Formats: sequence, structure tokens, C-alpha cells
Amino acid sequence: MALFIKEFKGKYQERTAYKNLVRVFNEHYRFEEKNIVIKQGKELSGSTLQSPDDIDATYRKKNGEGAKGYVANFTETCNSENDLQLITTTSVEPNTTDDQKLMAVDLENLQERTNIGEIKQGKPGRYSAGFDSSTCDICPFKDKCFAKKLKKKDLSIIRFTDDSVRVALQRQQFKASKDKLNIRASVESTVRSVI
Repeated sequence: MALFIKEFKGKYQERTAYKNLVRVFNEHYRFEEKNIVIKQGKELSGSTLQSPDDIDATYRKKNGEGAKGYVANFTETCNSENDLQLITTTSVEPNTTDDQKLMAVDLENLQERTNIGEIKQGKPGRYSAGFDSSTCDICPFKDKCFAKKLKKKDLSIIRFTDDSVRVALQRQQFKASKDKLNIRASVESTVRSVI
């Protein structure tokens, strides 16, 4: 490979295929004295070229397993009253992208898709979310809800903390039946078919 790079530099250096070959060589090999040595483990970054025909594919080690390619995030409707659950958002990024970053991107237009207002953070770990008060009029849980209607605006506010969300999630998991926990099967089979 090193000989090819040297031999054809003048004639092909502007071509994408040649540039990818140079990139593969520089990212996967190093010179030691007069020898070419394959880079090992920590010498390789997650963004090293994994395939010359797919220059955006990356490598990531997550939960002890290595994965090449991309990371994808799917958002779907998840309501047992719907006859059909639909995928509402898909995001595909290089495999080195953090899950939190994907979620942040998917949440950007959540308000337009769901009519939920902006969730604002006050003191660390404390949040408030506002929404149109008329939503409460048709809600079957309005008598049990802790949302408070503002006096001067047609707006209802829910205030919550990180701890209250954590406790609520633990209660849901404790009370949920196995069938309810398996509701995500449709999107998971979609992911398997994409792979």
C-alpha cells in the first residue's frame, strides 16, 4: 500500500479513491525505523476509516462490544389505544455520536410535533413545562393531575425535579406488566431489518 501511494501520488492525488487510500494507510499503519507496523488498540480512534467505500462509517465500543458503521435513533408513537404505532423521527449519525446528542436533536422539533411547550430548567435538577390550559379540559386525568393553571395566562404548568422523575419511573417499572414492557417490539424489529 505504501508503495502504491508513493508511486501514484502525482497522477492520482486529487482523486477521492487515492485520498481514501492515503487516509487508510495513515490511520491504520505507522512507521517504526524502516518498517511499517499495524497500529493496535488505543492507537486507533473511533473515527478511523472502517471501509474505503463508506468514508463516514466509524467504530465504537459500547457496553464492551465493538460496532462498526452508524448509530440510529428511532422515535415512535407508543400508545396502547392506537391501532397502529408509527415511527415519527429517525436520526442516523456516525457511530461515535453520543446517544444524548441524538436525543437532543430529536427533541428540537418536539413542540411542533406534539404541541408540548418548552421545558425550562430553573435551579439545577428542577424543571417546569407549560402547555395550553384547554388541553386539561379534555384530559381524563385532570382530577389526578398536579398541573397548575396560571391566573393571568391561558397556560398550565407542571413543575418537577430529577428526583421526582426517577421515582415516577421506578413506580412505573414496578407496576408495569410484562406485556406493557414489550410494547417497543415493533420499532426494535424495524431496527433489526435496517441492520
